[in-house]
Amino acid sequence: MRSITRARTRLVLGSAVLALASALTACSPDASTREPAGRGGAQPAPVAETTAAGDALAIMVPSERGTGWDATGQALVDVLTAEGVENGVDIVHYRGADGTVGLTQLVGQADPDSLLVVGDVLVGAVELTDAAATLEDVTPLARLTDEPLAVVVTADSPYTTVSDLLDDVVANGPAVAIAGGPAGSADHVLAARMLLAAGVPAADVASRLRYVPQSGAGESFDPLFDGSVRAAVADVSEHADLLASGSLRALAVSGAERSPALPDVPTLTEQGVDVVVTGWRGVAAAGTLEQARVDELVALLTTAHGSAAWTAALDEHGWSDAFLTGPELDAFVAGEVAAVRQTLLDVGLAS
Repeated sequence: MRSITRARTRLVLGSAVLALASALTACSPDASTREPAGRGGAQPAPVAETTAAGDALAIMVPSERGTGWDATGQALVDVLTAEGVENGVDIVHYRGADGTVGLTQLVGQADPDSLLVVGDVLVGAVELTDAAATLEDVTPLARLTDEPLAVVVTADSPYTTVSDLLDDVVANGPAVAIAGGPAGSADHVLAARMLLAAGVPAADVASRLRYVPQSGAGESFDPLFDGSVRAAVADVSEHADLLASGSLRALAVSGAERSPALPDVPTLTEQGVDVVVTGWRGVAAAGTLEQARVDELVALLTTAHGSAAWTAALDEHGWSDAFLTGPELDAFVAGEVAAVRQTLLDVGLAS
């Protein structure tokens, strides 16, 4: 069994954490839904339902439908189904607590036929909540995608560069709110690191940054359009339609290089903000699996990754291929956990 070792961090009360508490209350756990691949309208299943060995492979999505996690899970189901996985593939949704409800279900079931979609959001959520399960309880199987984030504003925003936005935040603090994914996600980490790069002392970031967490990418734009926030952060692919329509403008992307999807938008580093942050997604299994089963699952995902169907899914969603397995994946996840934890500690959101 491979696992990621971590030290649990403790939530520190403050304005940003009160926003987190509100978000978690709004996303309280509800029943999961289980749908066989290729069919819709399945009846809701109880949260405790498991997939016994020999049954269909279950792709567990730790969120509601319509999120980036869901898109990844649906794409994986489609590809594995096309590859002819024995007994078929189901998708199961576990909504709540920024993904940690799904994580707890995966660990509690300890099912060799269940895989959980994971990513940067889950790393931060584990750090900021008293989750019953942590990343040391799972076995990472594969990283699938990795893409930059975009900092966006409405078409009529007075900001023309990311420096305009940061100057306003530095000058006016909480009056300039920024929306994004759940607390502790790559979106949140990016917002905090931008303030650090803009010269805000680490001890002041928590009080200067008013970050408004949302449970899904689409929701990040609601407060932007109603004027309650000045900017939003999300994966580049999640902005595509609104950017193409002209409803939003991108001030910057957060990758080391410009995004092929937004070739005219400069990176943060090009604009003098020395920050690189990307959002990634992958797949994990329960940490109790025998190594032989882990090897089988990694081989299955490797085959799926090499398929034309997966390449088509990457193109359709605008995702970057970032396939990684084995010890290199373990090192990557451990590095992500350490980096996110350090940022949250630096800005006073955890201790």
